[in-house]
Amino acid sequence: EPLSKECEVVSKKQRILAHMTISTIDQLVESINECKSKCVPTSPTRPESRRSSIEAGDNAHHLALRKLIAHAKEESDKLSAEFKDLNSSVSKLGKTIDKVSCVRDPITMQVFNSSISKIVNPEAFKNKQPEIRQSIIDHFYYTGRFDLGQAVMAEAGQMVVDESTEQQTLRALTAILTAMRERNLQPAMEWVHAHETQLAAANSRIAYAVYRQRYVQLLSEGQGEAAIALAQEHLGQYGASSFTDLKRLMTASLFVGRLATSCYADLLDAHRWDEVAQQFAVAFCAVNKLACESPLFRCVNAGCIALPKLLKMLQVLEGAQRDEPIWAALGDLPVEIDLGKERQHHTIFCCPVSREQSTPTNPPMRLPCGHVICRESLLALARTPRRRFKCPYCPQEMGVAEAREVIF
Repeated sequence: EPLSKECEVVSKKQRILAHMTISTIDQLVESINECKSKCVPTSPTRPESRRSSIEAGDNAHHLALRKLIAHAKEESDKLSAEFKDLNSSVSKLGKTIDKVSCVRDPITMQVFNSSISKIVNPEAFKNKQPEIRQSIIDHFYYTGRFDLGQAVMAEAGQMVVDESTEQQTLRALTAILTAMRERNLQPAMEWVHAHETQLAAANSRIAYAVYRQRYVQLLSEGQGEAAIALAQEHLGQYGASSFTDLKRLMTASLFVGRLATSCYADLLDAHRWDEVAQQFAVAFCAVNKLACESPLFRCVNAGCIALPKLLKMLQVLEGAQRDEPIWAALGDLPVEIDLGKERQHHTIFCCPVSREQSTPTNPPMRLPCGHVICRESLLALARTPRRRFKCPYCPQEMGVAEAREVIF
């Protein structure tokens, strides 16, 4: 709560100061132009008048310049005072962050008052600057901020015109999603038609979702004949798998032009556009063999989920910590961190004997009877490489050499 309040204070002061700075600069520019117009000399014809005019003009010029300088100094002092106040608030925010340095478990809502810096692995990003830079560039491309991605590429000395195939593909995806947000489904339908073979092989239903949304859009616009023609051409093939939904869609055509006031008004819900756009992004990335979201975002998100458990692990291990860093003694984390099924990208095997997860040095081994255990458990059961042993789950006997490594 204190941290949130401090952030709001700093953000508000930044907005006010930005507006004040722009306004002050505009006023100063206007004052300078006004002073310049006053300093333009006149040209009287008679010598006496010219001399007196010059003297009077000099006095007026000096007076105008003194007023301009005094006004500029006054406004400058005001801005300086405001900047000092903002710097003080920023400094206070930093102290609050150091003071409150805590993490809340999103599931148990338990707060861990521990320094996050203690669980940082100093070797994690050693000599990884190119990879980090590329992940940042890819993140900007995934989020459609190509100008920022190109700026990072330029700072890194890369040619902006030399975009990778992946980056060009992400540009195409962003263009289609932008059109969908503007309620234009034509680019999406063209892409679906061009990749119908790959989508059919993957059992993807994105084509049905896109054409369905276009059908509803045509009905809402009063284009009943066009909607029926679209359904006959593209939706009929899904009759077996989506019969119930198609019956409802066909009945909705009776209310063409007045769908919003009918019992089928839910077909026009705005969230349906978001759902179709999300499904399209997933299908698009699957066809082009891309991650469906920024890898950098996924890593940061996973880190935020794992952080509370890592802090709790640190509290347990701090007492037994030696002179070496905590990460130096850990090849693998001694605790299991569930990041959710949506973040599992590889098959996981847990040995039924040791209850430990398999690793590259301790892979799963398939026994002749069909049961699978990890290599360390296999060697522990056999005791020696030549000794025969019984499977822990059936009476069959075997030797170590008969087991085969399982590669996922």
